[in-house]
Amino acid sequence: MLSWKRPENVAKIIPELRKNELIDDIIVWNNNPDEKLSFLKSIEGVTVITPVADLGMNTRWYAAGVLTKHDTIYMQDDDLIVSNGAIKNLHSEWKKDPEVIHGIWGRSCKFNRYWAITNAYPEAEMILPRSVIFHKKYTRKFFKKIATFEKDMLELAKKGMEDICFSYLVMSETGRKNRTHKFFKEVEELPSHHSIKKRPKHWANRTRMMRYCRKEFGIDKGRFGVGGQLRAIPERIHK
Repeated sequence: MLSWKRPENVAKIIPELRKNELIDDIIVWNNNPDEKLSFLKSIEGVTVITPVADLGMNTRWYAAGVLTKHDTIYMQDDDLIVSNGAIKNLHSEWKKDPEVIHGIWGRSCKFNRYWAITNAYPEAEMILPRSVIFHKKYTRKFFKKIATFEKDMLELAKKGMEDICFSYLVMSETGRKNRTHKFFKEVEELPSHHSIKKRPKHWANRTRMMRYCRKEFGIDKGRFGVGGQLRAIPERIHK
């Protein structure tokens, strides 16, 4: 979990996550050097990383790809509590099709041009990392890919557009859309002050990043089917 300036939220979320037997180790990357989150030291199985400066939003993928012990990664934001039941159900759905990202909130490209603010179900191009499960292997490929991005787009990724890049990276690997599940009724929203969506040009930048990634990953060239449409995800169970 990436933490910014919501320590009171973190104090509520982590104890709830520790109650879930599916979750082993918890990594909290704290990008606010003024807040040490010292209250987490007494909670077993929690590791807190606090750099001397804010290193940007990409750090959540550093934590997932380098510091975790397992291949199955559950990631969530620090402005909500997801019920244990919802996390277990999300994990169960991921086990049926572990190639793609599974999450509660998804977005797809509107008119092949614009960022859509409405949720997309049961498939979506982009999965918001508010509550997601994915395979660890994609984080390594993610960093290798964004290293080739144009400088201005790499800077955008660090400022909160990195989830778009990650979603399209997985799509480029699987040739399919990611999966979304309607578990949002099992989510308690917490205060979200300092939200990145309140920053200037946030929605315009998300559209900009989305267009860049669709081009970079070959979606607009029809790589995933006629007219850039992706193949439907088959209903299958991996045993």
